[in-house]
Amino acid sequence: MRCLWGFICVFALGAMPLPGCSEPVGERGTGGSAGVGGTAGGGGTAGEGGTGGGGGLLCTAHEQCAEEQHCAFGVGCNPVGVCKRPPPMCASGPAFPSACGCDGQTYSSVSCATMFSGGVAFEGACDCLDDVDCTVPDEYCYKTNGCRVGGLCTEKPTDCGIVPVPAPVCGCDDQTYETACLAAVNGVSIQREGECIVVCADNEDCASAAWYCDSEEGCDSKGVCTPKPVRCGIPPVPSHVCGCDGTTYESACFAAMEGVRVASDGLCP
Repeated sequence: MRCLWGFICVFALGAMPLPGCSEPVGERGTGGSAGVGGTAGGGGTAGEGGTGGGGGLLCTAHEQCAEEQHCAFGVGCNPVGVCKRPPPMCASGPAFPSACGCDGQTYSSVSCATMFSGGVAFEGACDCLDDVDCTVPDEYCYKTNGCRVGGLCTEKPTDCGIVPVPAPVCGCDDQTYETACLAAVNGVSIQREGECIVVCADNEDCASAAWYCDSEEGCDSKGVCTPKPVRCGIPPVPSHVCGCDGTTYESACFAAMEGVRVASDGLCP
């Protein structure tokens, strides 16, 4: 390590991140997009203080990349990254803030987080990686950029009020919540907007007993974890179905209430 004028430190790749050391971040070039299971496009042109992008294989962990590469997840810690060489060095001074890396560790700067963890969850220190890291009662590890990165210890809300229009979100527990607030009440961060889609083989693959593995493709096909209905109306016209458990139900809704797929319409033989 060598220290430059103004207490700016520069250290080579492979050194441990040091307090107060990061790199001034400039405009970065942008690489081309990558198809599923393919390779990313060529990198963009580097701006002042930044580095150009580079093509590479898609990855979800550093171990999937070549020896001198890491999985670059970018700002926000995308679930799928691109294999590329890490920045050769990072530098810092008092003017550069700390950053929470994609491994849930706090680094002395944005560029140091990028260099050592492959990306940046957010500027500032990581408070936690899991709920157990939060010692204050009624706090949970709120993650603003996905489920696998570091977060901030945040108090759970106690009341969400009446929701005029449902805005479902998929929580990091793979459960669908009517709103982000209701997820927070349960101490759950948001994986993405919209309902969760969890592929399953049977009910045991679903995270809650209130869900079951539903499918319209037969009893032995792959399905999707779906909430069990809590009530079913009586059909005006008999619409019996035969469940995959060999039991006759008054309707498909009553079968779903018991967490059972429909094998066929009508009474069981």
